[in-house]
Amino acid sequence: MVEYAYRAVDHSGQTTQGTMAADGPDAVAQKLKQLGYVPVSIEEKKSAFAFPQEWLPIRRLRRSDLNMLTRQLATLQRAGISLLVSLNAVMEELDNPHLRSVLAEVCRAIEGGKSLSEALEQHPSVFSKLYVQMVRAGETAGILDQMLDRLAQLGEHEEETEMQIRSATQYPVIVLTTITLVFVFLMTFVVPRFADLFNRFHAALPLPTRILLSISFVFQHYWWGVLFAAILLMIAFRWFASTPRGRDFLDEATLKIPVFGPLFKKIYLSRFAQIVGLLAQGGVSIFETLQVAAGVVGNRSMERAIQEIARGVTEGKGLSEPMKANRIFPPMLVHMVKVGEESGKMDELLLRASQHYDTQAAYTIKHLGTLIEPMLLAILGGMVLLLALGVFIPMWNMIYLFRR
Repeated sequence: MVEYAYRAVDHSGQTTQGTMAADGPDAVAQKLKQLGYVPVSIEEKKSAFAFPQEWLPIRRLRRSDLNMLTRQLATLQRAGISLLVSLNAVMEELDNPHLRSVLAEVCRAIEGGKSLSEALEQHPSVFSKLYVQMVRAGETAGILDQMLDRLAQLGEHEEETEMQIRSATQYPVIVLTTITLVFVFLMTFVVPRFADLFNRFHAALPLPTRILLSISFVFQHYWWGVLFAAILLMIAFRWFASTPRGRDFLDEATLKIPVFGPLFKKIYLSRFAQIVGLLAQGGVSIFETLQVAAGVVGNRSMERAIQEIARGVTEGKGLSEPMKANRIFPPMLVHMVKVGEESGKMDELLLRASQHYDTQAAYTIKHLGTLIEPMLLAILGGMVLLLALGVFIPMWNMIYLFRR
């Protein structure tokens, strides 16, 4: 297929323009007429110089790309523009070639008679189950623009949270990296000089000094082995994390890490409450809502807990009773769900609970540096203590021998 640039007018005389992939200009004109437009000009889109598409590296899909797509599509739908024209307009503004090609396939699927949700469902690597379900709920209820707007808000909130965590952990990462590099430098270049000095006197060395000298010997003579072991450990860790058992272990351990565990739990609880609340507002059944939430919550421990709740719902236990039996859900959230079930306003209360956990998570992220500081000081203090004991105790002993 070839990319064509077109200009067309509708029955009211308004002009629109965009690009469309087709087998020829006649096919473009036919598609425009089917959409209710009269073609004015259709020209093959040419560039001065271009590599074949298969030679170009695939740009990784970023969360911001999908958020921008969703926000623009919601705005165009709210303005009353037809779906295919909206998709073509959004596609023209995209910088990511992979996402542009996916949207082109979505447009072709819609032209073939499929709904937007059915077309998006064919690309699970780009559009998650939550995305497809919310679009389907919007199509069913006739509020597609509202659902797209909520999807954009949800995606932008997730992106903002990731950026806040990355910014808050930047200082600790720099400190730990610097400490590690300084330690390697001392073990490789400084400690060996003290080792030569100590060997001349054949004195009995204390345990901290022997530990330091052993580490220094390994770094000096077997650095290649240390590097190989580090790479091997990284590969083994990635393999372990990709297995179901490894993911279960790591996701469960994530919730128990000091400082970060409670933070991630608040983020997961907020995501759960927001997803269930939004899908409930869209009229999706509670069982289907829980299945979607389990697939996109982002933690295997939470996923298993949500699946247990779904089984309880199928047994007629409602939502709050199975949640109460699982310790991963705090009493406040369980109480709000119970009140929501009794009052018929569960979606509203869940969205408020999501805002509550978002506020708590934002406060924790804001003070993350202060919370991590004691751990950094403990690591730094331990290294300084080991170096001080390993270097200065033998020197004090030698000074004492000289005085005698």
